[in-house]
Amino acid sequence: RSPVGFADPSDLSAASTSLRLMHPAERKQNLQRLQRELKALRKDPVPGVHAVPLPANMLEWHYVIEGPPGSPYQGGFYHGIIRFPQEYPFKPPSIRMLTPRCNNLCPSARNHRASASARALGSR
Repeated sequence: RSPVGFADPSDLSAASTSLRLMHPAERKQNLQRLQRELKALRKDPVPGVHAVPLPANMLEWHYVIEGPPGSPYQGGFYHGIIRFPQEYPFKPPSIRMLTPRCNNLCPSARNHRASASARALGSR
């Protein structure tokens, strides 16, 4: 199981019909571009970032970003969705963060905010 709870894919499939509405040549070009980008991401991954398309919909990817070591977000996992429009790459994807405010997921960030607030108020 993922470090964060992924939502039920059936609830997130609003973009699934978009592939059927495209002209076949455009659809093929769009999918080829996304497949190349996925292949490049797998070949040269970004540390702390994991992204995969839904098996039934290449236009919708789920990602998890790990909080960087040594940062207030260390130990946190941040889940979101990237939805690519039919016109991609000529129109940008939409990016949505699904992880709620990180109160329970990143205690180090909460501690950092608390200590920063205490310093601002002159507390020690």
